[in-house]
Amino acid sequence: MKRRPFSSILRLGSAGPVAPAPRSIRACAVRAAIALALIVASPRAARAEAGPAPPTPAPAVPAPVVPTPAAPAPDTAAPQSSPRPEGTPSGAAPGPAAAPSGAPPAPREPREPSSTIMTFPAPPPPLPESALAPLETDPERMKVKHRYRKGFLFSLVIGPATLGSGSGYPNDIQKIGVPEHFASSGLLTGSTFQMFIGGALTDYFNFGVLFGGAGMKSDNWEVSAGGAGFRMDFFPLVLAMPKVPALAHLGLGLNFGAGNVRILAKDPQAKISYPAVEGFQSQIGVGLFYETQLFSMLGGHVSLSPELGYHTAYSAAAQVNYGSMMAKLSFYGGP
Repeated sequence: MKRRPFSSILRLGSAGPVAPAPRSIRACAVRAAIALALIVASPRAARAEAGPAPPTPAPAVPAPVVPTPAAPAPDTAAPQSSPRPEGTPSGAAPGPAAAPSGAPPAPREPREPSSTIMTFPAPPPPLPESALAPLETDPERMKVKHRYRKGFLFSLVIGPATLGSGSGYPNDIQKIGVPEHFASSGLLTGSTFQMFIGGALTDYFNFGVLFGGAGMKSDNWEVSAGGAGFRMDFFPLVLAMPKVPALAHLGLGLNFGAGNVRILAKDPQAKISYPAVEGFQSQIGVGLFYETQLFSMLGGHVSLSPELGYHTAYSAAAQVNYGSMMAKLSFYGGP
């Protein structure tokens, strides 16, 4: 079978012969393609010739504002009023003249930098190392200075002049508060004895243990009170008046503790005694004294102190009160 050319097939399917495309249309298409290629290639060539783009400049940082000195106060004279332009209401305040609409804004004058210099106070000098040392590690600050009394303390107190009395009920629940069993000795004379063992902690404070008591009697009565406790001696004028050394030896004594009391009534003619009032009671006392150094001994010194004191022993059933003029002989282990 013989093949037919493509042009004959086209001719058979159409009503008539197909005319070939004119050369002018093909030439215009070629020219348009060339122009499009040139348009696309021109920006790339321009960028290649210009080189890399310059870096973007950083934004400008504004300069710090320097404070300027205060301007002098304006003159207190009243300013002259400027003429009011036409068309302004009579009640309106005159304002600055308006600039013409087409005129450019007036340039601002440059501000001169201020010559004011800000000064700051100099820092304080550093503290010495001794002031910064803690109390626990600084031996000079931990040391307690003694001038009048120091160290171990041993005292004997003797009061030959003692006045006191005792009263109360027997230590029996059925007899307490019953008038028939109440006993009162009245004023009696006697003596006082005390022993004090402690130490002088500072020039103005002593502390220790106290033992002793007092006894008073007459033909019809016998009253006694004794026990143990603690004693504290204060010398307040060492701190209050340090420039008067003579007053540094004036002291105030305070003691407190517990002990036993006994109140006994007797009849010397019948040679009989009534039931005694006895009991374990609380005791407290106070005294005023003045120390005088006698002599030095064994690295310390001995002092003598006249003392005037008052003591009481009391409970719910009975009480004993007495005052004494005493002499206190003390030995201090330090100078």
